[in-house]
Amino acid sequence: MKLNVPYYSQFLDVNDNPYWMPRACGMTCLKMVLDYHSSILQNTRMIKTPSLLEMCEKGKKDGGYGPSGWFHDYFVKTAKEYGLNSERGEKIGEILGLQKIHDELKDGRPVIVSVSKYTLGQIKFHMVVLTGYEENDGVEFPERKGQLTGFYFNEPESLSKEQGKDLFVDIKSFKHDWRRMAIFFKP
Repeated sequence: MKLNVPYYSQFLDVNDNPYWMPRACGMTCLKMVLDYHSSILQNTRMIKTPSLLEMCEKGKKDGGYGPSGWFHDYFVKTAKEYGLNSERGEKIGEILGLQKIHDELKDGRPVIVSVSKYTLGQIKFHMVVLTGYEENDGVEFPERKGQLTGFYFNEPESLSKEQGKDLFVDIKSFKHDWRRMAIFFKP
């Protein structure tokens, strides 16, 4: 199951701004989620989002970006300003967290998650948008039918819009990299 969440790239959609290109993952994710809900609600309650660069610059001006990156509380506040209810989850337990994420996706709501990304021997924090999930079909192992096998996600750090949309991560890798933090949205 995949939701048709629009894709934006933190490199391609910030107008070649060298400051924001490596820093815009969180705001890029928020823009994807806001624009998804705006299209679903057909702009009946939501305000149209500005360009990604404008959103980043406003976020910095409003104190939403700090030395460690984007503040999740800022995203919750901003989502409400655009007409979406939002809540952040931190230190989420693995089992209940995976169930909540699965339920949100099943109900047609993408989720932003914070993950660890390994680059050149360093760990950095990163955000992606979960856009869907896969479950075991039970053909090979009938006793595992319906068991969550992984998630689809939009990777804002891609240099190609086609290669950054709806990537798949198996559940074992997701559990390893997920920082037990998520932002949930409801119209």
